[in-house]
Amino acid sequence: MLNHIKNLLKSLKLIFRILLLPSHDISFTSSITYDFEVYSVGQKMWLEVSSLSNCLDYQSNNLNIKYKKNNKIKNCHTLNGSSLSIPRILASIIELYQKKTNIEIPSILLPFYK
Repeated sequence: MLNHIKNLLKSLKLIFRILLLPSHDISFTSSITYDFEVYSVGQKMWLEVSSLSNCLDYQSNNLNIKYKKNNKIKNCHTLNGSSLSIPRILASIIELYQKKTNIEIPSILLPFYK
């Protein structure tokens, strides 16, 4: 999941960073959380565009999702990911690709442009 988001942001040629959040900044349901942030030149700040978490078995315990291994029944571990926040990605694309008279379309998106 980390590589998927990283590859999406790289393909859009956006300036981004990945943060491993400290325990006091993550939800009690998560064991680990990564935030992806894109730099906004206009706002001069980093904006979160994605968040990925491993919730271990917290969610699967509540949902009663289990698996069997070596004749033992265990709760699954769950992962949460928000892919990309569309409004912030669009704002970042506009900032990065804005020209005097138009907004250039990132080359990776050209096959979808009509």
